[in-house]
This record gives sequence, structure tokens and C-alpha cells, in this order.
Amino acid sequence: MILVGLFAPVLGTISDIQRHRKHYLVIFTVISVIFTFMIGATGSVLAALLFFIVANFGCQMATVFYNALLPNVVRREKISLASGLGRMFAYSGALLAMLLSASVIERHGYQVVLMGSAFAFLIFALPAMIFIPDKEYDRGRPLSSFFNRQHIAPVFKRIRDAWASGTEYQQMRLFLLMFFWGMCAYQTVVLFLSVYVGEVFGLNERDIIKLIFFSTLFAIGGSFIFGFFGDRFGPKRVMKIIFGLWIAAFIGGAFLGPPFHWVIGAMIGLAL
Repeated sequence: MILVGLFAPVLGTISDIQRHRKHYLVIFTVISVIFTFMIGATGSVLAALLFFIVANFGCQMATVFYNALLPNVVRREKISLASGLGRMFAYSGALLAMLLSASVIERHGYQVVLMGSAFAFLIFALPAMIFIPDKEYDRGRPLSSFFNRQHIAPVFKRIRDAWASGTEYQQMRLFLLMFFWGMCAYQTVVLFLSVYVGEVFGLNERDIIKLIFFSTLFAIGGSFIFGFFGDRFGPKRVMKIIFGLWIAAFIGGAFLGPPFHWVIGAMIGLAL
């Protein structure tokens, strides 16, 4: 995540100047696919951790440019709904993957599933990588033109000005701070939910999978519902409701025990 924090603003700024997002989407998606496959292919824990760092970096960076392409495929007044539908399909895919992989895990372990996940990621990313238009692309500014001192300096100046200037970017700074703290909570839950419910609630592996499956059902519904209401009532109002759900879920997770983990799982699914 530190690597994402360092590279995302720089490459994001270059893509804004160049007005080209799609080739970054392709590059980082392919990186994530390759190294996700390699996690499953290795027998070394250290190598798997290093491959995960690269795979996660590729996935997080690809998401930056995937999101930036959203206005190219939908009208601005429908962006929240389109984003919600995208998340709905994403969680539906996760649900299907859990159903399909359960018997494979029991027979062959998690490594085979990781390799299959990499292959599925590539297949389902192909339509975006091939068909989404890059409407504003300035073909006169190839990526290689930015790798010299003359062109790199304006990139960092633009980033510095955006953060240091007065009122023009004030709302953006507030948004980034909100996003940072919100994503801290989000990433913690995604990474540690299974560990937490196993250690704190005493769930075994099968029960943990059932809980994640249950939460994902609510994530599918929440994605569509909040996407719809985001366009209808404004994304800021909806975000307040979502943050309220997060707070309630964290308090519940800290003070309640079974069988309330089902309620907490549903709230986390909606909030995701």
C-alpha cells in the first residue's frame, strides 16, 4: 500500500496530462494476474508474500485507472448506479468463486484456487481492456516522453500545487483525507475479518467461509441499493449512512459474541 501511495499520484497525474488511462489499466492488470498465479505456483512462504505485494500493487493501481475510465462509459448523473452495478457483479463473482472453489480447496488446497483465480481475473478483465474507449487520448504524448527531467518536473509541480494551493483544491484535500481513513477501515476488514472471527468468535474454517458467503450476499444487495440512492440523493449523504454502518459494525464486533456475528457480517457486507 505504501508503493501504491507513492506511485498512484505520479502515474495518475501523467495519465491526466497524457489523457490516456487504458494502457495503465492493461499493464497493471497483467502484473496482478501474473503474480497472483505465482503465489499459487510457489511453495515458499517468503516468495508468496513478495508475490502478494506485487500482485496487490498491480490490482490497486489498475483500480485507479479503471475508476478514471468510468465517465467514458456512463453519463455523469448515472455514475453512482454504474459503480454500484460494477461492485454488485464483483461480489457476485466472489460468491460464485467461493461456491466453485470449496470442493477444490478440500481436495487440492488453496494454491490451485489461486492459480485459477489469476486465470479468471484475466478472462473477466479482457472486455474492459479491449472494448472500453479512451476518448481523450493524446497520441502525441507517448509515455516514454515523460521519463526525462524536462517532463517529470511539471508532474511533481502539479501534485504539489494541488495539495498546497488555497481554496481551489480544499474540497479535494478533505475528500482524500476521508478516503484515506475510510480505506484504512475497509482494508483492515478485508484483510483480517477471517482471522478476527476465527480468534475472537471461535469459528472454524467452514463457519468462516459460511459467514463470508453470507456477508457477500448483503454486499451484492448493498452495492445496487447504495448505487441507486447515490444518484438519487447524492453520494455524500449515502456515504454518511455507510460510515454509520461501519461504526455500528465495529462496535458490535468489539462487544458482542455469537450468534450476533451474523448480524455484524450482514452490516459489514452492506457497508462494503
